[in-house]
Amino acid sequence: MMEFRPEFAVVMGTFDNVVSFIDPMYKRVETTVGIALPVIYNKILEEDVGKRLVYNVGTRPKPWELLPLFIPKHPLFQLWLCLFMDFVIGNATYLLPFIGEGFDLIWGPVQAVLMGAMFDKVEPNAKWFGLLEEVLPMTDVIPSASLTWLKCHPEYYSKYLTAAKELKEKKKKA
Repeated sequence: MMEFRPEFAVVMGTFDNVVSFIDPMYKRVETTVGIALPVIYNKILEEDVGKRLVYNVGTRPKPWELLPLFIPKHPLFQLWLCLFMDFVIGNATYLLPFIGEGFDLIWGPVQAVLMGAMFDKVEPNAKWFGLLEEVLPMTDVIPSASLTWLKCHPEYYSKYLTAAKELKEKKKKA
């Protein structure tokens, strides 16, 4: 059995005590949320990075190594995250015209790290595109994360494009 890192031994011991004390309430939360904390914990431990975080094995992982554990894997959830990054956070800088561009200097690297965690395996340069789009002034109208998602997941929209082409050809023939 692997040994917990000292800080996780305390956390896991406390977690066990709290869960056993408030078990009925914990079960209600588990039923409402639909995900049990042990499921999340086991999912983290499946990855090498998660084991290095929790157990006293190897070097402690860097924060950007942990990020892929928490980024959604399903493409449609990634799309929601991309839309949120582009249209909610990215365009929020237009609310405060000149101060907002200063916020982009902070948000740009954060978006680059998030895009890297989602798309590095398929599109490794996307994070740099996202960083430049956020850092350069007046370029927030470009939805870089959403465009990258479209490039990485054509299976979700290609059938609609072919259907549109077929419809166009039918109209030309008629």
